[in-house]
Amino acid sequence: MKHIWRRIHVRAFTLVELLVVIAIIGILAALLFPKLGSVRENARRINCLSNLNGIYKACATWGLDPRDSFRPAFPPGHLVGPGGYLTAAKALSPNIFICPTAAGDYRTDPLLHKPATNLDSMVAGAGIAPNPNSSYHYVSGRTDEDGNYVLLCDINGATKVDMTSITTLKNTWGGNHGRGQGGNFVRCSGSGMWVDGTNNADMTSNNITAGFINNAFYLSTSQSNLFY
Repeated sequence: MKHIWRRIHVRAFTLVELLVVIAIIGILAALLFPKLGSVRENARRINCLSNLNGIYKACATWGLDPRDSFRPAFPPGHLVGPGGYLTAAKALSPNIFICPTAAGDYRTDPLLHKPATNLDSMVAGAGIAPNPNSSYHYVSGRTDEDGNYVLLCDINGATKVDMTSITTLKNTWGGNHGRGQGGNFVRCSGSGMWVDGTNNADMTSNNITAGFINNAFYLSTSQSNLFY
């Protein structure tokens, strides 16, 4: 018994060694945990852009219906809700209209960023009033010739995108992620992109002032400022 105890005693860690190991684990955790949070947010941004791409494909597919040769490239009105152009097809889940970051930020708010039970029950917003069933904005009236112009984009948290002027546009789009860190949009050509407030020096808060971004949101008089 005495020999067994000696072997165990020789292999045991000292108190100092244990404290050093705990300290190292604590330092590594302090370094890694903030990075894990940013990694999760980057994944949510990718999921958000994937949602927008999915909605874009549904819109483009609607415009390619061979049974109607005079159908425009994209739906000319509300996509969902009663009478929505995509409602009848029932090809989309209501969850695709919710940004994963916004759903987390507004999880305690019963009126914002909550998926509807089905496409028919989705609320079609009016003006810049909040819509509880969608985190995204759709520009009606675009055609396949508007390749570089925005068709779908993030809204700014609790408001809808107001494209009546550059000033209102800057303050009402792209605030779903980190309360103003940037936003996703998809052009009529189908290309999507993320605009980051850190990488884009011309963007402050959720206000995007870079010329190529403002130009992408161009709205002609024949196009309307529609919401879901």
